[in-house]
Amino acid sequence: MEARRYARQPMLLAARLILVSGERNIHIRDLSVGGARISGEDLPPVGTDVMLKRGEFESFGRIAWLSHGQAGIAFDELLDDEAVETVQRPAQAAAPVKPGFGRKKSGHARLSNGSGWIDG
Repeated sequence: MEARRYARQPMLLAARLILVSGERNIHIRDLSVGGARISGEDLPPVGTDVMLKRGEFESFGRIAWLSHGQAGIAFDELLDDEAVETVQRPAQAAAPVKPGFGRKKSGHARLSNGSGWIDG
């Protein structure tokens, strides 16, 4: 059995695979400084140039292998420790929704949160 060139870190993180023809939602299954194993539907063929994106992380590479809904990406440049940490950061939560309709900003109850519609 061939030894891996780079140590891999197992994970299961949602990400996007960006292609010239569009993008696909995928999962990162494991990651090393030299590449990643991904899973998803309708993955592109071997040799396709791609960009792997998760949050602030972006890395260019190409599909190195493809088998049964999984693929390997060989990165164009090795990742540094900071990039690996960026991939593993939790996704940013959406800003909390404030009550009301959000169209007008005012201290008046009828304009700010709609409660005046009920209270009279």
